[in-house]
Amino acid sequence: MHFTISISRNPRIIADRKLPDIGYKEDMAKGKMLRYEDSLPHLPVPGLEETAKRYLKSVHPLLTPDEFSNTSKAVEDFVKPGSIGQKLQARLVKKQQDPEVRNWIYEWWNDAAYLGYRDPVIPYVSYFYAHRDDRKRRDPSKRAAAMTTAVLDFKKQVDEKTLEPEYMKKLPMAMSSYEYMFNCCRIPGKPVDYSAKYKYQEHPYIVVIRKNQFFKVYHEVKGKTLNTTELEQQFKRIYEMAEKSSPIGILTSQNRDAWAEVRRVPIIPKDMPTNVL
Repeated sequence: MHFTISISRNPRIIADRKLPDIGYKEDMAKGKMLRYEDSLPHLPVPGLEETAKRYLKSVHPLLTPDEFSNTSKAVEDFVKPGSIGQKLQARLVKKQQDPEVRNWIYEWWNDAAYLGYRDPVIPYVSYFYAHRDDRKRRDPSKRAAAMTTAVLDFKKQVDEKTLEPEYMKKLPMAMSSYEYMFNCCRIPGKPVDYSAKYKYQEHPYIVVIRKNQFFKVYHEVKGKTLNTTELEQQFKRIYEMAEKSSPIGILTSQNRDAWAEVRRVPIIPKDMPTNVL
């Protein structure tokens, strides 16, 4: 999944925010971050005619005149009354109207666009950040500690669900995907990958990679979060002690089926779903 994060927030604007009276209800038992989730509108299903027009518009530049003519005829047959297209559309609408289904496309999209996609995650799926030059922190350990402190502060708000929801046009947006931002990973499998979510209380550490070596760094010790100076000391130690090692991490950049085969040799988790064995 991809996320857009806005860490800097104006408390005054948030405090003064008033939602239009269109059915949004707060459930503080779910925490500040998820308090609107149950009253958010469900994702609508586009009309069949609209979907057909958008499809033809998208394929037009890719087809020859004859190919486009044949495709247009197939689409016309697909949307006419009594067609299979009408039956499938009715099934979609029925699923969308199911009160237990918040997003009718969620599972299909996750599998088709992400978990089932077999090309390497890097560079075809993953996102990355480029940081501006920080003239105040030239030392790598100092800079890493500063960024880690900021991220941990944000992570704490997500874990404890105290983060204020994102808004668009003064209306709250779904925030449930934020729960998978931390302590969650994508594990290679066949025919599809699967995700694993871990309890943040039981995993208070981060992974640091230096010279192809992986280090577990606890950011919380006996209930106390390490401050920036303490994190910097940990990073400096890693920076100094790391030795060049075999680049085993490159295995994660392979085709997902190939990575799944390699990974299952030394590691077969007890909780691995049967569909990936």
